[in-house]
Amino acid sequence: MNHAPALSVRQGLVYVSTAAVAWGTGGAAGALLHGAGQLSPVAVSFWRFACGAALLLAVARSRPSWRAVLLVGPAMAVCQAAYFAAIAEAGVAVATMITMGATPLLVAAGGRVFLGEPLGRTGLGCAALAV
Repeated sequence: MNHAPALSVRQGLVYVSTAAVAWGTGGAAGALLHGAGQLSPVAVSFWRFACGAALLLAVARSRPSWRAVLLVGPAMAVCQAAYFAAIAEAGVAVATMITMGATPLLVAAGGRVFLGEPLGRTGLGCAALAV
């Protein structure tokens, strides 16, 4: 199994901060685009993921990375389309709170089912807090 090289704390902090900014502004940007530009949730998701996929494919250095982008990308696009549809129907606050609670649960379940990762006491506690 190929593992990514270890990151420095600084690199990890930059990556996590960038992801947090992208995640934190996604709902508000989706609501703004829907309200001002009358873009549908599917259109917002398409353009967001088209740009993201182009960036990921540009930085992917190995063939397995390309396959991961091509396999995971469509699933994430469906997730985001559902999220932006929820924003259009229920508002950004409700959609974001449900997403924030459901995401850790789905990641933990997916890790257990698909990767065989143990959940453990800490994972169960975090799942309880997410609920």
